[in-house]
Amino acid sequence: MLKALLTTLLLTFTLSLCHGADFPRDLGEWELMGVTVYDNPDAGFSVSYQRPDSSDKLDIYFYDNGQQDLGTGLSDAASKEFAMVFAGINEMQRRGYYADVSKPQFGQGKMDLWGEEVPLLFGRVSYRQTDKANGPNTNQDLRQSFTILTAYKDRYLKVRFTVISDDADAAFAQFNHIMGEIERSFDRRPTAALIKKETGTAPAAPDEH
Repeated sequence: MLKALLTTLLLTFTLSLCHGADFPRDLGEWELMGVTVYDNPDAGFSVSYQRPDSSDKLDIYFYDNGQQDLGTGLSDAASKEFAMVFAGINEMQRRGYYADVSKPQFGQGKMDLWGEEVPLLFGRVSYRQTDKANGPNTNQDLRQSFTILTAYKDRYLKVRFTVISDDADAAFAQFNHIMGEIERSFDRRPTAALIKKETGTAPAAPDEH
């Protein structure tokens, strides 16, 4: 009982930092797995969901990386942060943790946050995990991974959604559905399609210093 109480208090405290977002314990068939508050304040915190009896995952991150004046919406800083996500995936393939990584597809969309239409960056990629990732019992089926990133009130808002599926279109439909559920967590109705367009244009790569 004490553990459940502490979990509830932690959830209430951290979600109050999301500028009013009220993330439920369930998002459709997705169950809340926990809230992680990172030791480094710049890393912020994350909210994690998982589909029962599967390796499908949904993670929502709020952080600022110690950067000031991120504002709301897109900027050069947001573009560089977004590019780091896919640079990280390529690095995982280089190290042998991922295989069969597809060419990423990128686009832009909008998300309704407390009545404000906030532009966002969107990317999708598919890959397989190798035995090096989680040992000999690693599920090496194809994974469809989606990422959105924007800034909201001086914090990055990043969503990572990964499902095991060979059907890219079905996975994309699941992604749009769960984004609608997330949008409702900000007390707004979901848009018909958050992602308006996909292109083959990559975001600006981060400077290497």
